This record gives sequence, structure tokens and C-alpha cells, in this order.
Amino acid sequence: MPRFKPLAAAILAVMTLSGCSKRDDGPLQVSLIGSPEVLDQKQAVRLSPPAQLMRAATSEGLVGLDAEGRVVAALADTWIVTEDGQSYIFRLRNGTWPDGTTITGESAATALRRALAALRGTALGLDLGPVDEVRAMAGRVIEIRLSSAMPDLLTLLAQPELGLPYKNRGTGPLTLERGEGADALATLDPIPPEKLGLPAQEGWQRRVRSLRVRIEPAARAVRRFDEGYADVVLGGTADTLPLVKTAGLSRGTVRLDPVIGLFGLAFTRADGFLADSANREAIAMAIDRETLLGEFNVAGWEPTTRIVSPDVEDDLGTIGERWGELDIAARH
Repeated sequence: MPRFKPLAAAILAVMTLSGCSKRDDGPLQVSLIGSPEVLDQKQAVRLSPPAQLMRAATSEGLVGLDAEGRVVAALADTWIVTEDGQSYIFRLRNGTWPDGTTITGESAATALRRALAALRGTALGLDLGPVDEVRAMAGRVIEIRLSSAMPDLLTLLAQPELGLPYKNRGTGPLTLERGEGADALATLDPIPPEKLGLPAQEGWQRRVRSLRVRIEPAARAVRRFDEGYADVVLGGTADTLPLVKTAGLSRGTVRLDPVIGLFGLAFTRADGFLADSANREAIAMAIDRETLLGEFNVAGWEPTTRIVSPDVEDDLGTIGERWGELDIAARH
């Protein structure tokens, strides 16, 4: 699962499901695949995936990502893009920072400049190179000026590293409290909507639960979930998926981030056997995709013989599946 959805969005989805927990009340038990050091990871480098989850849960940026990976409002209520694509203007929500100070264009612009400066020299920082200026406008409005158009700017701004803490405190939607011992590495508590500058919701307190986050290796996290001691496991990558089959989890238990092209081949050299297009075609024809995906016991996966997915932007959909007239035996 190469891309990680925000922890808060993932938990909101999980809370609508019936869990296998041994507890019916109290904090929701979350196992996050990783090591406890993620709680101390600094901004000087790109955050690791588990650290990104924790940062996204506790420190909002101008925009964020929902559970489907779409850009949604966060500290900014609305935004517009100028016709030349070189100016993004954000109107901030009417709220306060964690210490009660009013969120203003000037304070948000200062926080964003600091976040950008902390990423200088990293891969994400290089992607944000065209950002020329961040300036406060009237009241709760800030502008990001670019030296050249960046169609993916909003997606970059939604990355956890671009969360905007204020005086070293995150802006939510959850607060973090470090715990003692292996069973309580961190507790995350939802912040009431009215403290985030959002409309109050009747009965909100009855519909939310605190989260007890335990950060641990993948095998232990899956085992605890299988035994009912964890309500949800977050994180993991494609190489940890075999643990699902080893643990005997039921089909449909595993949920994957919406990502195109989960499996594929990466070329590491330009010579040798794979340098010949006919050899590459032969290998592609030999792979039994249906059987391969079936071994993972994950619902919702669809195999494809296409090199480029029909779902990618600008795909014309004119090229169908390859070798459609040949079954796997004929291809072999």
C-alpha cells in the first residue's frame, strides 16, 4: 500500500464499521506499523509513512486529503487559482490556533514559510521549488505566487510535511498525548468542531472516541488484530501483504488506499535480457494475473494487461487489454 491515507480520515471510516475488538467502549485501539521513533522524527527530512500518518492527524495544512486521496479543505475554507496558474489565493476558516489566538493571513503565511524552509533540500522541497512567494493579504487571506504553473500544487500542499503547527503545537483535528509503556505510546483525542472554527454538532461527543495508538512491527500488529486486541491496523506496504494470508484474515478485512498500478516492474539497468522488447513482452504474457492477485485474498483488485491504466489523466481509453483473444495457456 504505497500511499497512506490521513489517520483521521481512516479512523472516521473505521468507526462506521463493526470491529473485532474485545472492548465495546473506551479508546479505539489502533496498531500503526512502524517503530516508536516516528513520534520524534523531525521535519529536516521527508517523514516516514507512519510519521506522516501521525503528523496528518495532529497538524492540518491549508488543504488535506480525504480517505479517497482527494484534496479537501483544511485550514483554508476555499481557494481560487488565477488563469495563468501562477497564483493560488486561499481564504482561511474562521478559527483559532491551539493557544486560542485567531488564525490570520499573516500568522498562516508565517507558518507556511517555516514549513517550506524546513523542507529545503529534500525531494518534496525540490518539488515545491516554483513557489516564489507566500504573502498575507487582507484578513484571513493568503496568496502563494509561483515562478511557473504547478498543476499538482494542491496535492503537494496536502502532504503531512506541510501541516502548519503554531508555536510547536499542531492544529488538529486530533491532539496527541504521549503515554508510558508499550500499551500506550500515544493517545489521540478529537478536537470539538467549534474549536476548529467549524459549526458545532449536536451530540458530537457521543459519536467520537479517543484513539490509543500502539506503534509496532507488522507481524505483531496483524497478530494483535487477529486476536481482537486491536480494532484497526494502519500502514504496511506491498511486502507485508503476505501476513494477511498467514494470519488467515477473512476476505474484505483488508482495505487498500486507492492507488493505480500497485504492482509492476521497475527497470534498474538498460542492458541485459530485459533490454529486448520481445523479451519484456514474453514475460508480460507469462504472468497469470488472476492467480497472482487471488493469492493475496484481497477484495476489489482488478488485474490488467495494460501498461498504462485507463484511469490515469489524459488517457483516451483507445487501447484495450492486450492479448484479449488468448487465454493464459495460449499465451504460455
